[in-house]
Amino acid sequence: MRLSEYASTQRTYGSRKVPRSVQQSIPIDRIYEDGTWRCGNVYSQMWSMPDINFTMSGEDNNAKMLNLLGKVYMGVPSDCWLKICIVSQRMDEKSFRENVLLHRNLDGLDKWRVERNRRIRQCVQDAGNVVQHKYLILSTNKQNVTDARSRLRQVQGNLLAELSNLGCTIKPMTNNERLEVLHNFFRRGEEGRFLFNFDHYGKLGNDFRNTIAPDAMHFTTKYAEIDDGFAKAMTIAQYPQQLSDNFVATLLQQVPYIVLSICISSKGFNQRDAYSVMLRKYPDVMNIEQMRDALRISTKTGYKLLHEGKIPAMKIGRSYRIPKAHLFTYLQICGQHCRAENRQC
Repeated sequence: MRLSEYASTQRTYGSRKVPRSVQQSIPIDRIYEDGTWRCGNVYSQMWSMPDINFTMSGEDNNAKMLNLLGKVYMGVPSDCWLKICIVSQRMDEKSFRENVLLHRNLDGLDKWRVERNRRIRQCVQDAGNVVQHKYLILSTNKQNVTDARSRLRQVQGNLLAELSNLGCTIKPMTNNERLEVLHNFFRRGEEGRFLFNFDHYGKLGNDFRNTIAPDAMHFTTKYAEIDDGFAKAMTIAQYPQQLSDNFVATLLQQVPYIVLSICISSKGFNQRDAYSVMLRKYPDVMNIEQMRDALRISTKTGYKLLHEGKIPAMKIGRSYRIPKAHLFTYLQICGQHCRAENRQC
């Protein structure tokens, strides 16, 4: 359906009105100068984030990083939700040569540049020739932008502090940067051509969505057509008990262009039910190996928890037997400590 045809559509389905233009298909009602966006009563802010590298760390350090990451997620209150968005796409060879590889300068150091470029190419090949951009989006449902800004400011203080403990420095994104992400999604092949001036558009009263909207969009029950391309949205309804730490990386290499969103929300979240799901595959009485696997900790850390009495256990001969109920108690105490620390912050 071309733009002229789409603009003439005025049908409604129930209380939901069909957009009359391509611009109205983009769910952004208003953007504010500080980078806050509104869609209905939902307000959001966005940050770009670097990788958190687990592959180069030891097992104990990985467990510590996972615990810190858990504190980040537990710090999201019930009236907010956090979304991790990963945009993965095949690297364009021309852009790769121009923007990533080092160029010859004929200054006697070119042999080192050649070696550096070789290593970069090897790393890219190992990653499947995929480049990724990662973002954090924090959202809340409020009646006005003043309340939303106040709430987002409170939550992001804890969020930034916990992420800094992971060695992860996130950068707040401006309106231009957020719009460019959408521009590159809707207008693929035109990356690098995005131009937007907030003051200019505000004075003229133009729709900011004009800068990012495609020429045509057509929706079917199974997919969407965006200009000459096709897009499909899918959700993962059920997860296995445990996932490999390279699950996301493998998933992102399956297609040339994919956007993966992971939503983290504590709304309607029952902590004990969550722990029950997490420990479902384990017996009612575990050995040290099973406890270590359930908590994703090292054997050394597991014995330390037992010796310090943080997880009560029965000792039979030289072996420990740990009731699953004691793991529930330990996890709930850890969760209470995390929430208390967040309140103190």
